[in-house]
Amino acid sequence: MNLTGKRILTIDDSATTRMYLSKMLERYGATVEPAATGQEGVEKCLGMRFDLVLLDLLLPDLHGTEVLSMARTYDQITPIVMLSGEGRIHAVLDALGQGADGYIEKSDLTAIDTVGFLYSLERAIERRAAIVEQKRLQAELAEKNTEILDSITYASRIVRAILPGEEQMKLLLRDYFVFFKPRNILSGDFYWVHDSGNAVVFAVADCTGHGVPGAMMSVIGHTLLNQIVIEEHTSEPSLILEKLHVGIRKALKQGEESADTQDGMDIAIVRIDFRENGVIFAGAKRPLYCVSPTGALTEIPGDRKAIGGRQIEKTRTYTSHRIPIETGLTIYLATDGFSDQPGASVRKYGSRRFKQFLTELHGKSLAEQKEAFARELAAHQRDEEQRDDILVAAVRL
Repeated sequence: MNLTGKRILTIDDSATTRMYLSKMLERYGATVEPAATGQEGVEKCLGMRFDLVLLDLLLPDLHGTEVLSMARTYDQITPIVMLSGEGRIHAVLDALGQGADGYIEKSDLTAIDTVGFLYSLERAIERRAAIVEQKRLQAELAEKNTEILDSITYASRIVRAILPGEEQMKLLLRDYFVFFKPRNILSGDFYWVHDSGNAVVFAVADCTGHGVPGAMMSVIGHTLLNQIVIEEHTSEPSLILEKLHVGIRKALKQGEESADTQDGMDIAIVRIDFRENGVIFAGAKRPLYCVSPTGALTEIPGDRKAIGGRQIEKTRTYTSHRIPIETGLTIYLATDGFSDQPGASVRKYGSRRFKQFLTELHGKSLAEQKEAFARELAAHQRDEEQRDDILVAAVRL
């Protein structure tokens, strides 16, 4: 081992040991600085930069572990090797736990084999270098994670800004609630509303994925709905879905042979005409639930065809369902996040249980129902991680 240019501090109350270490280390090119007490060693550590410290466990003023602790409070870089006498293995283990990089039995210092001694020093230096590098990488990773998290958090503000505001929702839907619980900061679920003049178009969508990819799909879906309903004046739900399907496939180039994504969305969309007392519904793999004032539930399934992704038929069409408005009728649009959420028993909440829960809510106001959904989810989920984005919306007619 080449110690040329290395500055080494030896902290030991034995003059013989200090002299022996100095001669041995200087023979290999090191510059050695001795200290006879723990306090002197600490002061020299504070005043000078060393490449290695050899620290005796038993000192006249301080225990070696105390010196080690003081040194590590301000220096996490310098390798520190403990020098121990026989029968002090527990103290050595304690020192290693507090940040020492190795230990050497004093009885080995007088051995003829100096190669083993130098090898122990080399291993200690390598160990400390690995720890320092690991901490550097951890700090770098933490910094990058912070930057990424800040970017995602800022992006979430933008995504949330495109969602309908509470004032707009209340103006258009009158009596409603939206229970929205993204799995991550960004969500693949979104809701959308627009006043088409004679009616209100309301949609709840579940995009492929969640987090950043899901949010990107949400923005695409939101943009296309604006284009189809607002710019092209399309208000028939089935036609909206057909155009949305074409738009997603075009935006993601899914009709080309080189397409490498089959992302899309499931969506439920309604057109509510308060004056003509009618609701028109169309769904792409999402149903509409209707609960009468007496608590009777009717499920209207959507078509078993997603928006976007693979298409084997020449033209994809969707079906519109017309529902007469009954005073006090409540309609529910939801993604599959609530039903698919595992609970403490790792079983999903389930669609059957979800529908039963809807019937149990029929006598409550929608504000009370929203709170009930939050309580029901918490009681079911308990300590389980949230599996997917969760979105449930209701409108009372």
